[in-house]
Amino acid sequence: MTEVFDHQAHRYVIRNLWKLVQDLVSFDPADTFATEKLTTLQKRAKEIIEQKKRTPGNYTNLEFARKISGIKRRAEADKYADKINELIDSIVVKKDLKTNRQISEALNKMGVKTRTGKNWTPLTVFRIRNKAENNDG
Repeated sequence: MTEVFDHQAHRYVIRNLWKLVQDLVSFDPADTFATEKLTTLQKRAKEIIEQKKRTPGNYTNLEFARKISGIKRRAEADKYADKINELIDSIVVKKDLKTNRQISEALNKMGVKTRTGKNWTPLTVFRIRNKAENNDG
């Protein structure tokens, strides 16, 4: 599951770290409150940095996000192709259609759109049917 980067928390940590840096000029190691505050802010800063690194869309994680996105798109395309192939098979049997052009015209008349929301063309029908044949075989 993807975590969302918390920009508000990030600004809070930066702001507090800046205040802390200004206070460090007169920092007393014996002051336990200041030491605890520094430790807490350091831990929170590390958490935010780690969260930022895991966030897809982040420059440091771009390659990973691209791979995940590609895998998801292929899975969605395969699922859609299976569903549409069942519809195409039933149309071919019921209406005795032979060519991809006839099938694409029938799908468009029925109001069925492609996965991207466009009208069917003979080429898109060919690709869907070819995908099904390659996955079955």
